[in-house]
Amino acid sequence: METNEKELTGYPSIDKPWLKYYSEEAINAPLPDCSMYEYLYDCNKDYLGNTALNYFGKKITYKKLFENIDKVAAALQANGVKKGDIVSVCTLTAPETIYLLYAINKVGAVSNWLGLTSPVQDLHNQLDSTDSKLVFVVEMAYDTIVEAAKDTKIEKIVSVPIEFSMPTAIKAAASLKNKHPVLNDISVRWKDFIESGTNTVFKPVVIDGNEMAVIIYTGGTTGIPKGVMLSSNAANAYPAQYRKADNMFFIKREHRFLCVLPPFIAVGLFSCINIALCIGTELIVYPDPKPESISDLFVKYKPNHFCGSPLHMNAIINDERVNGMDLSFLYSAVYGGEHASEIWEESVSNFLKKHGSRFGIINGYGMTETGGAVAITPHYINGLYLFVKNNIKIVDPDSFEELKYNNEGEVLISTPTMMIGYYNSTEATNEIISIQEKHKWLRTGDLGYVSENGSIKITGRIKRIYWRKYIDTVVRVYPMRTEEELIKSDNVERCTVVGKKDEIVGYRSIAFIILKDKSANTETVKSSLEKLSRDNLPESHIPDEYIFVDSFPLTRAGKVDYRALEKMAEEKGKFSMKQ
Repeated sequence: METNEKELTGYPSIDKPWLKYYSEEAINAPLPDCSMYEYLYDCNKDYLGNTALNYFGKKITYKKLFENIDKVAAALQANGVKKGDIVSVCTLTAPETIYLLYAINKVGAVSNWLGLTSPVQDLHNQLDSTDSKLVFVVEMAYDTIVEAAKDTKIEKIVSVPIEFSMPTAIKAAASLKNKHPVLNDISVRWKDFIESGTNTVFKPVVIDGNEMAVIIYTGGTTGIPKGVMLSSNAANAYPAQYRKADNMFFIKREHRFLCVLPPFIAVGLFSCINIALCIGTELIVYPDPKPESISDLFVKYKPNHFCGSPLHMNAIINDERVNGMDLSFLYSAVYGGEHASEIWEESVSNFLKKHGSRFGIINGYGMTETGGAVAITPHYINGLYLFVKNNIKIVDPDSFEELKYNNEGEVLISTPTMMIGYYNSTEATNEIISIQEKHKWLRTGDLGYVSENGSIKITGRIKRIYWRKYIDTVVRVYPMRTEEELIKSDNVERCTVVGKKDEIVGYRSIAFIILKDKSANTETVKSSLEKLSRDNLPESHIPDEYIFVDSFPLTRAGKVDYRALEKMAEEKGKFSMKQ
């Protein structure tokens, strides 16, 4: 679709210049309006013999996938689960997790996804506030959930062994290795739970696609995790839009899709599991999300598509085996969750292309509140572009007035994947969602601008911006601007800048640095960084301190924990680090 320049208003939300990269069919195609289960079945009902899941080499067809979902749905109804009930799930990525996602949806209930690494108090609050009566938990987290379930309405805890669906030989070895918990009087094992529904005749449930289907929690980077309510229609809009962006991902039925991200983060649940299955790929399922596990899987399965974090990407390209491989099988390598520098993106893309892949790395931009990415960096054009059904507005952070092209302001997103709201928090919902001209807009908290060709540039984070007294005025400090300069140093692998409260100037800038060469002399590196900053940054953005660390603290979603870094800056002397 070509945009007529004479008709441009200068406002991205009205002109929508990114639509010129989509076909008229993609622009006008309706989105699905049904349950997650119904859309999954409709997408695959004619391909039941194809492989849906690959779990340690054991292949499960789409026919078997639906049979197992039906068994879980029958067991849920046999255990009294009704439409509107909230069923909690605390597991890793395994076939049973996938059966639960769609079976809970099929009975009209809501799945409440608990973080495996979340503090007990957070888990307790998430069980208690949702009035969950039933919780499924992977065996390794069983004791934690038992503790979290105290003084809640939990009536039954189902213990799920990670090896249940593994091939026989691997299952036997894993069963001997893994610790099996001693169950209390309200707990049952997965096998017994499934058998409880054997004689139950499933009663169909009418489900509205706009009803709440999933609760998934924010990473807690800047505060207490909030429960994000997402509908079936929001979840279904992802694979529907992926299909219309097939010239960006080249994702096809029967392609292999490697899934390593955990299901308790939005990108793991929606961008990996739901998209991969609704498109009909062979989903390679693996329960361990640690980056050191990924390269073995990558070498073994040679996936056509992969989605992970920058740490996962680094693990792949730093593996000597991968360095000797022909990567022509790889169509899309998508990363998200944490911003990475353009230098890093370029280096990874160059590596992939050098080793035979036609394409570079793809960056996905989004939030838990949007269920995952709303924009990506396509293969064939430079920049970050919206999916076809999404819209963007840039506004002045203070006046909220809409800005024209190339003007930096707060990024607002309108998308069919947007959350219904925060669970039990109307006030917090109203702070982030506004209705303008009959459209819902989400305040992202990010700074950025849109160019005339529809490309989006994210320049910073409002919540990370801090004020600094400078000469006779007060200026805003944008940490990402400083980070983008420091990462240009040949000595720096990663860097993050945070503000440290100061009675005199308001905030001081503290740069946390991870070195490429851990044995490098930090004083020498510090001197070079100080010169780099003086030469390329305004004085207000030059770091006051440099702290060298081996790694950054991360949230359970795998993002840099800025609150933890701010605390480290405040209590610098209490932590073991290179000075």
